[in-house]
Amino acid sequence: MQKYIGVMENIENVQITKLEKGHYVKPLLVDFKQDGNARKWEMVKFGNAVFVVIFNKDTKSFVLVKQFRPAVYARKMLERASENSEKLPASEGVTLELCAGLIDKQGKSVAQHAKEEILEETGYDVCLEKIGKSLCNFVVIVIIQNL
Repeated sequence: MQKYIGVMENIENVQITKLEKGHYVKPLLVDFKQDGNARKWEMVKFGNAVFVVIFNKDTKSFVLVKQFRPAVYARKMLERASENSEKLPASEGVTLELCAGLIDKQGKSVAQHAKEEILEETGYDVCLEKIGKSLCNFVVIVIIQNL
């Protein structure tokens, strides 16, 4: 099953501005001492989220989600010093990733959040009993630059 999510090429009027107070992320500064030396470290605080690894038994393959990510697109605009989005195709902001979403609905379990994200992003209607839970305290983010 492949869900139609649009062409993703109609991106225009992109503006990049400084974010003073975010709704989903909060930039913070950590001051600390390490081996007697004063240090500062920038960090970003995120809310809780579900990340879903989906395996389709029929096709014997993992299911990934193709999405346009404005932050990826904007980063590439900045790297290339593009003044407007017309110089950069929208495909430069498209990623292939796990199905994921914020845990942001009061009264719903982690599994219910996962079920909704799976349906929204892939079109699969998975029963709650099929959704397993694995907690982790970290997420590894790999950033590849200069592709």
